[in-house]
Amino acid sequence: MPDLVIDSSTVEDASQGTGSSFESGAIIVPGDWCFLDTAADNVAKLAVTTAQLTAVVKGMALNEVVKIGQPVALALTGATVNFTSTAALAGVGFVYILSIGGAMAPIADLAGTDYLTILGWSVTASQFHISIENTGLLNT
Repeated sequence: MPDLVIDSSTVEDASQGTGSSFESGAIIVPGDWCFLDTAADNVAKLAVTTAQLTAVVKGMALNEVVKIGQPVALALTGATVNFTSTAALAGVGFVYILSIGGAMAPIADLAGTDYLTILGWSVTASQFHISIENTGLLNT
């Protein structure tokens, strides 16, 4: 299956209060998965699966960032998010992982050169529970 397509109008925090705000170090849209860049004052940037440091996910962006340095709200482990329009999860109980460029994909799409970061699972076709597991394991 391809990466889940999430547009900027589809993400809302269903659990209210399980997020935190961080300074952005990149252009970010709601639904992007972010890591905190420890080499750049812990600014939030798009998580990437090809390097161990950038595959350490902090959370899912809840707001759009159009200029570097603006705050980004991240939904953290324990949060539940609703996808309110175009995004469609595979069904109940499907596990999703970090994909390329801050995206998410079903675990079956894990590539041989990616670090495994589990993001959580689908509760319904439109609701996602965040349970981040940064394994540090390189799929070989």
